[in-house]
Amino acid sequence: MKVLQLENVSLSLRRLKELKTLLRAMTNEFNQKLLNAIDEYREPTVRDLYEEMQSSQSYTSQRLGFFRDNDIIYYKQFGKKHKYFINALRVKQLDDLMRIFGQYTIQEVYKYPQFYDIVSVVENKYTVQVLQFLIDAELPQTMTAVKDKFKWQQSSTSDRLGQLRAFNLVTAQRQSKNIYYSANLEALTSIAKSVNTFYKQKEVSIII
Repeated sequence: MKVLQLENVSLSLRRLKELKTLLRAMTNEFNQKLLNAIDEYREPTVRDLYEEMQSSQSYTSQRLGFFRDNDIIYYKQFGKKHKYFINALRVKQLDDLMRIFGQYTIQEVYKYPQFYDIVSVVENKYTVQVLQFLIDAELPQTMTAVKDKFKWQQSSTSDRLGQLRAFNLVTAQRQSKNIYYSANLEALTSIAKSVNTFYKQKEVSIII
């Protein structure tokens, strides 16, 4: 399954994997210090940065390349030198997106690296199967119905439904002796639209 299909919007799992990679990179200690150095240093060059970071030029350049590709930073050329800047517009767009996932900001990610866990849950192939099954179902489903649909062990089914409930992607309601599960369409639609908008914005976040 490559796409989570909702009624009026779809969510690309490839985009979610790209987003997870970016969010994980934002929690890396070296990357945090590198971005802070660009923000605090006045128009640093690659040499300024690898000397500040006490790292090799090749490794620093590799990290800079990753963040350039994701539009988190950009450079301007002054003669033979490239001077780096934080792309404030793109960082704000990432801030806005992260709030959809868990009320985190770009600064809070340094303290709370678990914020990208929800992205991992949404893009996991098994939890995606559960979500699509619940989205397509006309009525709420029991855990037994989910288990039988995918021929999973009860413990695995319980874990996956538990993960989805923890992030409010699935709701549960007890009726008599059974618990019935439904996809939280409002939350999923909000995430899908926000991720799609984030990657559309990348096309227009070029620094002039």
